[in-house]
Amino acid sequence: MSKETNIKKSYVTRMAIPIVLILSIVGVWLSYTNPSISILQFVLAKQYTDLEIIEQIEKQINKKLLQVSFDKISNIFENCYAVGENNQVIGLELDKVELSTIPNNLINLKNLQKLSLSGNEITKLPHSFGKLQNLN
Repeated sequence: MSKETNIKKSYVTRMAIPIVLILSIVGVWLSYTNPSISILQFVLAKQYTDLEIIEQIEKQINKKLLQVSFDKISNIFENCYAVGENNQVIGLELDKVELSTIPNNLINLKNLQKLSLSGNEITKLPHSFGKLQNLN
């Protein structure tokens, strides 16, 4: 390697550590000021799988959601979800789970077709709710 390449590589390595540290501090600050923002969500903009989002929602509502077939959503079970192809959530029922706001990560369920939130204290829909374009 040339001397110039070594200098560039060294510079990039030295700069990467402070940048990661700054992003981590910002993430911690955001997490402290707004606990609904995950540090990893903000800092790394990690793309969660649908099933990871379901796990996050389960933690938020402190209840385990039952996986059922799509035709059972909104008919038989409360607090459940249905999965389609490639483990993508296509149905979600969060009835009577004492939600006052819609979980932030819910809008990342791009294939969601059925959603039930009845019996909660939700008074306002976030602007991002419009991103759920597959809802029936």
